[in-house]
Amino acid sequence: MHDTPQRREARQHPVERRLGRGSADVTSTAVLFGISTDHLADALGMQASIEVLKALGEHAKSYFGRVGGFSVRHRRDEFLAIFPDINLEKTERLVHDFAVEFQQHALLDVRALAARKTGYDACFEINLIAGTTSCSALDDIEQLLEKAKADQKIIARYPCGEEGGTK
Repeated sequence: MHDTPQRREARQHPVERRLGRGSADVTSTAVLFGISTDHLADALGMQASIEVLKALGEHAKSYFGRVGGFSVRHRRDEFLAIFPDINLEKTERLVHDFAVEFQQHALLDVRALAARKTGYDACFEINLIAGTTSCSALDDIEQLLEKAKADQKIIARYPCGEEGGTK
């Protein structure tokens, strides 16, 4: 078999395909989000906890799509958001605003979903963490993930049975 451009593109990470392979001068930003849940699977069961994580990812995809970014799942409890042509300062404001909206809207949806899936009001804690870094179309995806992971900190904490809040 020959290594065609289509085959090479199919092997690329989804982020690399979306950013393209343009100039190193074009700066974008990336945010690696993680959802840390204490005993989520214990409280809800495995299937319900997966549904909760999927709902959180869909909220991020919808939110970041509205501001010109895109997100992809990296692991079960991590997703990477890319903001083409948006500087680090503006991205940090977007991350803060996302955390606030997450608390005000998505968390209520998550609690309702958890109650529907389990039949009761389960108690679980969610910590939303994020790490932000600059990137360009020439960056290696693994290095990008490492830089963002090194910057991760809790941006929002939602304790069981409390309203929680953003940091």
